[in-house]
Amino acid sequence: MIDNKSKLQKNRTRQVSPKLPLAEYIRRHSPIKAGIRVLNEDIPLAKYNKITNNILLGNFQAAKDKDIFKTHKIRAVLNCSKEIPNYYSNHKDIEYMRIPVDDSLKQKDYDLMFQYLPVIVEFINKHANIANQKILIHCHAGRQRSAISVAAFMVAKCGKTPKEACKIVLDKRPEAFHFGKSLNFDQALNKYYRTYIKK
Repeated sequence: MIDNKSKLQKNRTRQVSPKLPLAEYIRRHSPIKAGIRVLNEDIPLAKYNKITNNILLGNFQAAKDKDIFKTHKIRAVLNCSKEIPNYYSNHKDIEYMRIPVDDSLKQKDYDLMFQYLPVIVEFINKHANIANQKILIHCHAGRQRSAISVAAFMVAKCGKTPKEACKIVLDKRPEAFHFGKSLNFDQALNKYYRTYIKK
């Protein structure tokens, strides 16, 4: 005699589809797919975007815009580039940190970004959370290196998964991760999450 209960349970069992990799997840949430109109992807939509009350994510133009510093009372700058000057480093009330990583898509830069992420997170936390100060985080375009830095902070200090953190960044700055079409440092963020957060 067949046990109807176990037969019913067997029918209800279904295969769970494999979880999407982070980069694919972000591609599916691309603002372009959602209908945002971009005539030229190389022209920035904005110099910067406010991610939280204290965190601004921007590009090289924001890094040298005196009005942005004055309006938002920027007290810290995380410069995620080798070449962009620390324009206001002579101001004693603005602390700078440079993260000399290229956006070259080479393994050495993924590895270097992973090594820097703990320091990046603590620098952002020191200013945005502990001191309650405004911080500008930028690279050249404000799309990859600086965006992944903000995502890492959200993973470490806001309890977000890498997917949730990247989605928040993308929602606040639509051109992040090149409009969601490429996530250059997903390896570094995933490794950071596995190594330091999800123990």
